[in-house]
Amino acid sequence: MKLKLKGIISVLWIFFVMYPNPYLLVVSVERLNNPPIEKSPVNVSILPSDPEEIERFVIEFVRYEYDFRVYGVPWYLPHPEEVIKNGKGDCKSRAILLASILNEKNIPFSFEISPIHFWVDYEGKEQTDFVKKFENQSAAIYVDGKWKFPEYVDLHTYMDVWKTVLWDSMPFVRKVLLISGIVSIWFYPYMDRLKKIK
Repeated sequence: MKLKLKGIISVLWIFFVMYPNPYLLVVSVERLNNPPIEKSPVNVSILPSDPEEIERFVIEFVRYEYDFRVYGVPWYLPHPEEVIKNGKGDCKSRAILLASILNEKNIPFSFEISPIHFWVDYEGKEQTDFVKKFENQSAAIYVDGKWKFPEYVDLHTYMDVWKTVLWDSMPFVRKVLLISGIVSIWFYPYMDRLKKIK
């Protein structure tokens, strides 16, 4: 098998293992251009009007969990109703739900995305160390419906986060499938030759 063909088959195999249901990736990419920030599935009348308190409610309600463990894929942009139904998710889930609530309560906010994080910014947001490092507009590639080039890129942090999201959180069985498939694609023909030598 030629190297180019092996490379193509390897990419297809990786995609299949990561997204056994490719529809989830298609939906997520579509939602990137039009995030599902619409009517909140939460009864907003029981929530305060302080965005910081609303964010605390969202963080407490949506237990942090990686997409592999919630949706079975490495990256998925959920609808607010899915976030409420699951009660868990990562920064995307929390940002989508928070933005939906703020939108319904007519509280001004900014919906932002960096290569490793989704967040909601609003007036008076507390500037914690986490906010300064990850919710930094200079690292944003998307702000309120507009894509842009980031002004600041921290490759070391990006690599750490991507490793955690794409590898560390991957179920063990999927890791075995991924590795065994790649090994088979690249080395199976050579196994036959080794048997002939013996």
